[in-house]
Order: sequence, then C-alpha cells, then structure tokens
Amino acid sequence: MTRLPVQALTILVCALTFFFIWDFSQRAVTSAHLAQREQEVEQALARAKAKQAALIDLKRRVQSPEFVEDYVRRNWNWVREGDTLIKPQITPAPTPIISAPPPPPPPEPPWWQQVFDFLFGP
Repeated sequence: MTRLPVQALTILVCALTFFFIWDFSQRAVTSAHLAQREQEVEQALARAKAKQAALIDLKRRVQSPEFVEDYVRRNWNWVREGDTLIKPQITPAPTPIISAPPPPPPPEPPWWQQVFDFLFGP
C-alpha cells in the first residue's frame, strides 16, 4: 500500500473514534440530566400525593356533623339548649402616657458675643 491510502484510513479511523467518544459523552450527560429530572419529578409527585391525602382527610372531617357543631360553637358562640355561654371579657392594658421630650437647649452664642457679654455685661 502506498502512503496516501494509509493516511486517509488513519484520518478516517481517528475521526470516527473522536465522533464516537463525543457522542458517548453527550449521551452520558443527557442521561445524567434525565435521571436528575426524574428524581425531581418523583419528589414532586410524592409531595402532591401527600397533600392530596391531607386534603381528602380534611374534606372528610369538615363534612362530619361533629366538625360543624364544634365550628359553630367556637366561632359563632352557638349553644345548645341547657348550655351556658361564658365569654371572658378581656380588658386592654392601659396605654402608657408618653410625655413630650424636653426642648433642646438654646444654641450657644458665638465666641465674640461671649467676649462682648463678659466685658460689658448681658
């Protein structure tokens, strides 16, 4: 074989090798991103299922007659026949009287005024 076909074959083999290495690295990076995204979606799904279960439980409790009775007794002050309603009276604490701050002292006269007052009196 002559030198030209060997060089062309070597260049072709190197180019294919680099292409396959690049393609493999891209697939590995894409696979890692997909695995991370799948984990995030699974966590979001678990949170959504937990919230759904809590809301179903809340709906079941709210629809019960005991909840309705407890709600109106606590919030609307309803009583049954024979019950006595006791509402504690909350007296607010007296507000403290805040006095005005003392006025600032008058500004000190300039030095020449002090000398004049010293020599001749105020």
